[in-house]
Amino acid sequence: MIFTSRNFFYHFFPWLADPKGFSRLKWLGSLAIFSGFFLVLSYASFGLAQVDLAAEHLTNMEPEPIPSQNAAPATPPTVEENQEFPDGPPTNVEAQSPQTPKELNPPSFYTPLKDLQKPRGVFASPLISFILPGFDQWWEGQHNYASIYTGTTIVSSAFSGYFSEKYNKEKDLRSEEPGHQDEDENLLASRDNNLRKALLGSQISMAAGSFSAFHAFRTAVESRRSLGEYSFLPQINEEKPQDILLAPFQFKYLLRSTTFIPLGVLTGLSILSITSGEFQRRTLGMDDFFFASSFSLTAGTHEEALFRGYLMPVAREYTCSDLAANGISASTFALAHLGSNPRPLPQLALGLYLGYLSQENQWSLGESVFIHAWWDFIIFAMVYQLEDLDKNSPNQQNIPLWLPPLEWVF
Repeated sequence: MIFTSRNFFYHFFPWLADPKGFSRLKWLGSLAIFSGFFLVLSYASFGLAQVDLAAEHLTNMEPEPIPSQNAAPATPPTVEENQEFPDGPPTNVEAQSPQTPKELNPPSFYTPLKDLQKPRGVFASPLISFILPGFDQWWEGQHNYASIYTGTTIVSSAFSGYFSEKYNKEKDLRSEEPGHQDEDENLLASRDNNLRKALLGSQISMAAGSFSAFHAFRTAVESRRSLGEYSFLPQINEEKPQDILLAPFQFKYLLRSTTFIPLGVLTGLSILSITSGEFQRRTLGMDDFFFASSFSLTAGTHEEALFRGYLMPVAREYTCSDLAANGISASTFALAHLGSNPRPLPQLALGLYLGYLSQENQWSLGESVFIHAWWDFIIFAMVYQLEDLDKNSPNQQNIPLWLPPLEWVF
């Protein structure tokens, strides 16, 4: 028997070869194993990177001078030395403390590990890292993060490719059945588990590219601060990749009117749009919930990192205008959704609002990520709960504020 990667997976996971597809338990179990592996690898590598930065900081610290044991003790001043102040030194003269070594500021999370004085470019490395996740991190010697981005891309791409092939084979078999008619399928509204796994794997792979590009950009920013560039980006409380990943779970944002009012209004408009057609209620299954949550949270985090975390600061630096930078970022965000919405005006409006929030929050992405991720989840849940009675009705695709995630076609 020829040993291949597929045979390797079949040996350890024989249920992968089940021609009948995944049961609910197997579907959830496989994704739980995949997600757990991703999280464990991420947090382990994040922890190792923190140790590397701490070690780098310690090596850059200037040691305090140690007084010699053989040094002669200080002698009190003589009478001649005190003649200038016979009644003692004046009381308004502050006592001078011994000079302490210069305190060094702790390095930024994104401080380059080598060639600190060499400015990095903000275009080539981030764009290459988006296409080849981990490229800039390997180049910079940030091996922990490089292994996360590259490894996640390889695993998720293989995961997506396998189930995409399986889905296409089943689709071809259905097309050969007598009386079968091809229908335009809304991929994101599909309840086919094989298609869902293919889409989720593709989305995770794209997220690795977005975070790698964002990481490369912030590394370049730290190398260019000495040139006076990107001074508007905060150095204190800077957001790390794990902070962006965890932002959808920071429910403190719901206490802000800038968060709960837009989410409430958008949800209400979506409900009105859905109820305008003839629908019947449908039970929201565990498969629906798991796919909607994982897909939405992944899309919301990496799209904000790419558009509001990378593109908007670059536009701000070159245009010197917050308004122009927000407009460029939101327009690009809308154009990226043309494949799923030929008139992406809602995406343009939301992109402008999320960009405004980011600028108002000192260029922090947390609140924008929270709104984006949970809005996508709410829409997914609504679409899965309402089933159109008219199979040829395009109502599901006409939700005006629907935000399907990025889909790059090559």
